[in-house]
Amino acid sequence: MCAVTWQVEFTDQYGEWYAGLSERVQDVIGAKVHPLETLGPSGGELMPRPYREIFDAMPAERRARIQAEADRMLADIRLRDLRATRDISQADLAIALDTDQGNISRLEKQADMYVSTLRRYLEALGGTLDIIARFPDRDVRISQFKELRRAKAK
Repeated sequence: MCAVTWQVEFTDQYGEWYAGLSERVQDVIGAKVHPLETLGPSGGELMPRPYREIFDAMPAERRARIQAEADRMLADIRLRDLRATRDISQADLAIALDTDQGNISRLEKQADMYVSTLRRYLEALGGTLDIIARFPDRDVRISQFKELRRAKAK
């Protein structure tokens, strides 16, 4: 399954406003716009000049800063946005999880859930769940939940 790609564009009026901003503020905005090419628009009208043209014209170091910030933002993503990047509807995910679309909607709004529920959700999207505890001296992968999965499969 492929992700949807969006082209983000802006108007001359926006371009004038954008040009008046400091480079640092432009980078922050760029880092927020860049993920839209993966996540899709959050509303508003599309504008005539592609952001990609502006991004590609930036110095390599600046593009790298923006890309790093965009990657950081995409690494910290809500479930509904993750599902959207996988180009899977709530209805399709509900079928894969043998539930209804309303349950998927509620699940995506929850702040707390069972590890097994999160694991099933991610697997239905084609991913896996790894739980890693981070300590000052090292990271530790928690394997207990994989053992639980194997026990249920028997």
